[in-house]
Amino acid sequence: MENSASRTRLVLPALLLVALAAVFLLWRDQATDAFPTPAGEVAVKHPIIVGEPLVEVLEIADAPPDMSDVVTIAAPGPTDGFRTTGTLLPADRLEPTGIEGIPNLAILYSELAAAARAGDLEAAWKLGGGLSVCGSHFRQLSQLEKRIHPHRVLADEVSRDREFAEVSAAMERPTFKTRDANCKGVTKEQVTEAEDWLLLAANQGDQTAAHYYVNNMQGRLGELALDPPALMRFRTNASRLMHRDASQCVGTAFNWLSIAYQIGTFETRDQVRAVAYGAVFAWAAGDLQPQISRLNFGQPPLSPLQARQAQDLARRLYQAYCRI
Repeated sequence: MENSASRTRLVLPALLLVALAAVFLLWRDQATDAFPTPAGEVAVKHPIIVGEPLVEVLEIADAPPDMSDVVTIAAPGPTDGFRTTGTLLPADRLEPTGIEGIPNLAILYSELAAAARAGDLEAAWKLGGGLSVCGSHFRQLSQLEKRIHPHRVLADEVSRDREFAEVSAAMERPTFKTRDANCKGVTKEQVTEAEDWLLLAANQGDQTAAHYYVNNMQGRLGELALDPPALMRFRTNASRLMHRDASQCVGTAFNWLSIAYQIGTFETRDQVRAVAYGAVFAWAAGDLQPQISRLNFGQPPLSPLQARQAQDLARRLYQAYCRI
């Protein structure tokens, strides 16, 4: 009898849960019928899946047509068609968001933010780029201050003096002083907006903003690793933007993709793709016959087949996106 009563006590709550679930499902179906999806609006918005950018990614050939030994990957044609951005920018556009940031950013913040909200892409990428420089500066400053924190235990007096000397030297560098002055008054809350402002411009086609977005976010990978949803957003956005810009023959997009395929920042690691995209970037930067050993530096050597696959993919990337 005790066993039967015990089973009854276990079964009744389970039956009650099933009944409640059935009632909920019936209510949901009726609510859906009562409030149908408006015409022209999709019922389910499918998210962009990481690793599947909106631009079609060329496949690696199983058997490349050129089966000769490959040591270098030569440019298959003129490189005048490359568009440049980021580190290849003309000085007049690189300067505002270079390593020194934007002068008086705290004062200009409201003006730039208002212009960016009104649709000014130039203001958006300047604001985002300037804030990302300040974020990088604040992280460096925090690291330097930790090295000379009074609670830090050093091995001996010589080690302490060396630490102080190194920190002092870093803070005396002209670029550090300029960044410190340019970021004066900028808050840490404003710095967290860098991603949003850069994406605002990048999503509307601004290639410079896309470059600075990836640059800024990769500097925060340690922080992003502790926030999986934020890391997922970065990987999704970076993959989408860089494949988009590579398809428009933007030189540094190939560089970011090469790095991503090499170390897995926002793409699945793939040595063949890393070398192929690195070769295209080398062509954009003026090296028309880069060595595979340099493109694959620090990684296990490519097999002869992988080297031929990388050469073939690099040539097809050029033909698809960069041929004049």
